[in-house]
Amino acid sequence: MLAMGLSLPAAAAQLDLALAARVHRAPSGAPDTVAVVSSTPARAVVVYLHGWESCARGVVRDGSVDCGDGRRVTGLGLGRVVEASPAPFALLVPQLAYLQRSGSVGAWVDPAAPSRWLAEATRRSGLAGPGNGLVVVAHSGGYQAAAAMVRADPPLPIRAIVLLDALYGQVEAFAGWAAGGPDRTLVSVHTAHAATTARNQELAVAVTRRLGPSQVRVLERLPPGDLRDTPLVVARTGAAHGTLPAVALGPVLRGLAGVAGDQ
Repeated sequence: MLAMGLSLPAAAAQLDLALAARVHRAPSGAPDTVAVVSSTPARAVVVYLHGWESCARGVVRDGSVDCGDGRRVTGLGLGRVVEASPAPFALLVPQLAYLQRSGSVGAWVDPAAPSRWLAEATRRSGLAGPGNGLVVVAHSGGYQAAAAMVRADPPLPIRAIVLLDALYGQVEAFAGWAAGGPDRTLVSVHTAHAATTARNQELAVAVTRRLGPSQVRVLERLPPGDLRDTPLVVARTGAAHGTLPAVALGPVLRGLAGVAGDQ
């Protein structure tokens, strides 16, 4: 089903997708994936992996959002944020555990499943594949799905991973990915939460051990400008955990704009 997304620019369209390659089974009326595409051809795709007690429509839309089965959440409005990016990104939001306190990866326990989902989601949303690559963004409990994408077989063309107060585990998986090849960027923005602060310290140590200290930036705030100067950027934030996606995603995508601009 194709519908114009609320609060999105006129050129952007929101698509509710029912997929065979779903991650979790959604209730009747709720989409398996929501896509935001515009008339400007996308050069890269942002995959947003939501945290607990969320729905895909609520990630994309603003205001009070019907998740599809009549249950409502307060929307994050990230479709508008991605559309406002200076780089030509498209947005795909798979439905993870529907309005549950769960980080279950569902079908993605199968390493082949993320690639099947991406192929079907891009085809059904009219995208010509992931273009120059994927930017995988995880908030909170979405980190487990992000780790599943890192482990996908066949591998996914991930160019950047963004963890928004989302490093509760899987440190070695993310460190190994960041150090595993050229032109990779891992950005982890964390609050003062004790668990994510400790895991980010571990992440910085793990990447430093692999690549050396010059390849890691640990900062008190997210820096302006290009975030791709080092494979790892760890930045503290004063934003609250729940508001972090709306606060940080725009600046992060501006810092990763080169992913969609590279030839």
